[in-house]
Amino acid sequence: MKRNGTKSARNERLTLGDVICTVQSLTRNSRLSAWIVADLINRGHVRLEGRYHGRRVVVV
Repeated sequence: MKRNGTKSARNERLTLGDVICTVQSLTRNSRLSAWIVADLINRGHVRLEGRYHGRRVVVV
C-alpha cells in the first residue's frame, strides 16, 4: 500500500499566535492584520478551541 508522507503534517495544529504572526508579517499594518484574522475566524477558515470555540470576533 502506498503511504502519503504529507498526511501526518495535516495533524499539526497552529496556534492563533502563529496565524497572527504570519498575517502581520505579510501586511505590516496591525489594524489590517486584525481585520484579516477576524475575517478568517468569522468565516470558519480558522477555528478557535477551548472556551472561545464557536465565538465570533469583532474588531472595533
